[in-house]
Amino acid sequence: MPTEYRLSPPLGIRRVTALFMKIPTIIVSLIVMFCFIGCTPDDSSVNSMLLVPTTAAKVVASPNYKLEHTTESGIKCYVRPLTPEFARAISMDSPDFEFLKGDDINPYYLLVLIRNGKILDKEAAAGGAMTETDEQEVESFVAKRDPNALGTPEATKETDNK
Repeated sequence: MPTEYRLSPPLGIRRVTALFMKIPTIIVSLIVMFCFIGCTPDDSSVNSMLLVPTTAAKVVASPNYKLEHTTESGIKCYVRPLTPEFARAISMDSPDFEFLKGDDINPYYLLVLIRNGKILDKEAAAGGAMTETDEQEVESFVAKRDPNALGTPEATKETDNK
């Protein structure tokens, strides 16, 4: 009776061959994963483009902002000067736009109001974080800082006298 002998590779060679067959799949998977990681926007890159930091602590720690005034009610007014070209580049849909002050007559700057470690933006002011007295104090500071700003009492007096 003839017996058939099968020649099969040793066990070690079969394992190595199986590993080499998996390598192209692993490489393709890694390339696709790195493409997705590289294409997704990073929140820190978006935040780095903002001129006004997202937290009060970052505003206070920033060398770009200077504490120029504190109201009687404890609102701290931090100011960052801007060049006209830089200020004009801030679009109306930018989160920084609500903090922008100044015009072609007065120097442009960002005004960030902070109370109790929190930034007072328009949303906070609408939510009751600022009283009418607080708003008047801030407006008084802006009027003293920008005497020629439109709508300030000093500018109104000058236009009335002309």
